[in-house]
Amino acid sequence: MQMLSLFGKDLKQVLRSRSSAIFLIIMPLFFMGLFGLTGSGSSDSRIKMGILNMSPDSAYAKALTKLLDSSEALNPVGLTTSDVSDMVREGRYAAVLIIPAEFEEQARIGKASLTLVFEQATATGQAVSNSVRAASNRLSSALLIGQISATTLGDAQSEELKNEAALSAADAWRNPPLRVISKNEEKFQPKGSAILLQMAPGILVQFAVFGLITTASLLVTERKDRTLQRLLTTPVRRSHILGGHILAMFTIVMVQEILLALVGQLFFGVDYLREPLALLLIMVTLALWSASLGLLIGALAKALEQVIILSMAGMFIFCIMGGVWFSLELTGDVFATVGHMLPTAWAMDGFQNLLVRGLDLGSVLLPSGMLVLYSFLFFGLALWCFRFE
Repeated sequence: MQMLSLFGKDLKQVLRSRSSAIFLIIMPLFFMGLFGLTGSGSSDSRIKMGILNMSPDSAYAKALTKLLDSSEALNPVGLTTSDVSDMVREGRYAAVLIIPAEFEEQARIGKASLTLVFEQATATGQAVSNSVRAASNRLSSALLIGQISATTLGDAQSEELKNEAALSAADAWRNPPLRVISKNEEKFQPKGSAILLQMAPGILVQFAVFGLITTASLLVTERKDRTLQRLLTTPVRRSHILGGHILAMFTIVMVQEILLALVGQLFFGVDYLREPLALLLIMVTLALWSASLGLLIGALAKALEQVIILSMAGMFIFCIMGGVWFSLELTGDVFATVGHMLPTAWAMDGFQNLLVRGLDLGSVLLPSGMLVLYSFLFFGLALWCFRFE
C-alpha cells in the first residue's frame, strides 16, 4: 500500500503540471502527425537517385541500370544534364551516378570506372553507395562468367559469345531461377511507406526516452524540497520509495506508447494490432527499460537542468546510434553492430519485425529479452548511484 500511495502521488504531480502535457502528449502527437502525413503521401519509399548515362547505346550500361532498378532500396531516374552536384546539394536526389561514355570498353578489360556523387556524411548517401557497389560487383561477376563461358566453349576470343553470356548472367541476378521465400513473405505486405514504418515506432521509442524529463525531475524535486528526507523519517521503506517512482514512470511511458500506437493505427494505417500480444510484449519491456533509465537519470541529476541535459543527451545517443531515426540496415555492418549495443536498436527490431517483416510473437522474444536485460542493468546502476540522504 505504501508503494501504491507513492505511485499515486507521482501521477498526481505529473498530471497537475502543464509542461507534462507538452512533453508527454502534445509533442509526440505533433511529430506523429507530421511524419504520418509526410509518409502517407509517399508513393515510392525507395531512395531517389539520378543516373547520367553517357553511354546510352552500351548493352553493359543498360544491364547496370536494370540491376539498379531492381534494387529494393533505390529508385533510379534517368538524367540528361551534367550539372549533378547541385542536384545532390539541393536535395533533389540522394545521389547521382555517372556512367562514362567509354564504360563498355573499360568493363571488357576489367577497368570500368563509375562516378557517384553523394553526401558521404549521411546514412542515405552511404546506403546508395553500398547499393551501387553491389550492382557494380554483380555486373563484374557477370562479365567474368561471360569470359569463362566463352573459354569453356572453345572460343575465348568471341566478343559476341562473351557479351551474350555476360548479359544472361546479369539478367539472372534480377530474375534468379531459384528463390527461397519465407512463410510470410508472399502473403504479408507492410501497410504504409518506408518513412512511416520507420518513424512511427521511432517516435514511440524516442519519446519513451524524452518524456523522462518530466518523471525523472520528480526525484530531483523531492531531494531539493527535502520531501525525500521527510519520507525517510516515516515507516516507509526505501524499496517502496524507489518502487513507487519506477512504477509511475513505467505507467506513464506505457500510456504514452498506447496512445501513439492507437493514433498510428487509426489515423495513419500502421498495423500495430496485427499481432497484439507481440506488440504488448515489446511495449511493456520498452517501458520497463525506459523507467529504469528514468530512475538512473533521477539518481544522477542534482538539479532540474541536469535532468534536461541528461534526458536530451540520452535521447540523441540512443536515437542516432540505435536506429530510431533511420534504419540500421542502411548503415552497414559495423554501424549496425555498434548500434545493437544499445537497447533502442532492439526495441526498433521488435517493432519492425511486426510492422515491416510481418513476423509473429516469436520474433519479439529476443528483442524483449534484451530490453529486460538492459532494464536490470540500468536499474542496478540507478540503485548504486542513488543517494537517499
